[in-house]
Amino acid sequence: MTPDIKRPKVEKDIDGVFNETIVKQGKDLGKQHDEGTPYKHVALQGLMEDSFLRKVVAESKEHLEATFKETDLFKMYQTLDLANFVECEDEAIMELRKKVPGIIKLRDALYSDKFRKFVQEACNVKEKLTSRVDMALQAYSNGGHLLCHDDVIGTRAVSFIIYLTDPDIEWTEDMGGELELYPHEKNIPSAIPTKKVLPTSNSMIMFRVQPGVTYHSVSETRTDEIPRLSLQGWFHADSPPEGAEQISSLAMLKVDDSVNHGCSLPDFTPLPQNSVVPSGSQHDLKILSEFLSEQEFSFLSTVLSTEYLTDDSVARIRQQFAKDGSVQLRNFLKKEVATNVLTQCKSFDSEEGFPGNSDCSLGEKSKSVGGVLLAPPVVRRYIQYPIDAENELQISNLASKLLDSTAWPKYLSLVTSLRPLAGRHEVRRFRPGCDYTVGYHKMLEADTRLDVSLCFAPESEGWATGDIGGFECFIESEDSQQIAAEVYGTADDAENDLLSFHACNNTLTLVARDEHMMKFVKYVSAAAPGSRWDIASVFQIDCDGSDTEDEEMEEGCEELEE
Repeated sequence: MTPDIKRPKVEKDIDGVFNETIVKQGKDLGKQHDEGTPYKHVALQGLMEDSFLRKVVAESKEHLEATFKETDLFKMYQTLDLANFVECEDEAIMELRKKVPGIIKLRDALYSDKFRKFVQEACNVKEKLTSRVDMALQAYSNGGHLLCHDDVIGTRAVSFIIYLTDPDIEWTEDMGGELELYPHEKNIPSAIPTKKVLPTSNSMIMFRVQPGVTYHSVSETRTDEIPRLSLQGWFHADSPPEGAEQISSLAMLKVDDSVNHGCSLPDFTPLPQNSVVPSGSQHDLKILSEFLSEQEFSFLSTVLSTEYLTDDSVARIRQQFAKDGSVQLRNFLKKEVATNVLTQCKSFDSEEGFPGNSDCSLGEKSKSVGGVLLAPPVVRRYIQYPIDAENELQISNLASKLLDSTAWPKYLSLVTSLRPLAGRHEVRRFRPGCDYTVGYHKMLEADTRLDVSLCFAPESEGWATGDIGGFECFIESEDSQQIAAEVYGTADDAENDLLSFHACNNTLTLVARDEHMMKFVKYVSAAAPGSRWDIASVFQIDCDGSDTEDEEMEEGCEELEE
């Protein structure tokens, strides 16, 4: 659905707003724009007259109300679209207009004929820019961020950001909040940005919106001293840019098999036949010794906490999972097993400089044990480690022992009443200030799946509150035609959360995820005490009884979906 085009009355007089010297340099700036790397862009310093800048900054802080917004893609405060600040019958808006004359004048000056002509020259835009106003004030407090995207929505033609940070306080690299620009190959962004732009007060950056090219993000703000204030907006053309429906970052998140998003789900690996329980047997509440062989029970006894290997505890877990479709089991592994894994995980953080390291490249220590940095950052960035019994990384050893055993899938059947047939597995690490996954439609499954995650993370109250991210969230998928506004989502996105599980050390999470659910691991803040590690599995389960005449499993899956 195309949003209403709002055209507030634009003042012709822009004197006293912009530095006249800059506005006269449109054609010269066009050369700078075309020479920009990793893609064409232009940065302006000293955009506004100093007295006018200070007026706008003061009005922004004192009178504009910003709403907190957080999704898998961003965490920020944002005001109402400034196109709405028009003369109307709404008394609240009319009263606010009186309090922010500087902001109104800046808005009108930006979308004036004279300045739009300047933008066309400075960004070498061939098509005419319309007078449609599309801009808002954004504030990133400590922890605020915006993940990688290319800004392609509708008829956006030129993106601009005007920084309104405190003119009396110099913004430095250690404060974060940088605009990060990503190179691309065949319209797929690299995992790491190659250029960073500080949000220097009274500066402006512009670039022509290009699908699959203009990838950028805002690094996490890491200061309580001052907020990262900016005006974010777009100049529009009459029609969308070429390729918007095929190669844009928004297209990557939609259901469209023709779009190459650079990461596809691996195939399921069938479980060994002797680890798949007979159809229907998982429903019988029998004692562990009758469900598992003596050797299988002995193996689990060396790894799992004793409290999870009793008939009573298994019955309670089954009951809760049947009721909620999910369950979390704290202190799941034996203490010595979990301690050894976490201790080594912490040592990896220490050797690679986390927390505190803002370089999200693959560290040498991770390389030495076969770690791979997964991308593209439009949908994910994290390190994946091999599942290998011979690897020196203990979490990799543990994953291999569990997943190669016949006991593990049987135990999962026992506590969920589901029947795993095949799985895909990985060992993941989400580093502070770097890593995350995003919910996107291509992760939707054909049928109900059993998601299993065994998490390791250093203790912190911030995990439980969500303040430092790292939680895994399961959300209802939206219709692909309704993904719009803000960056990709709407202000209602936060209300679509179905399940959320914070990072908790030595905790097993089991979730029955139906075909309508997406999931993501929220960006881990630089303020986190260390990385979030996990052994993550997705199991294909028998929901149709295709190999038997038993219908009990199919009914169980339907109950979980409800």
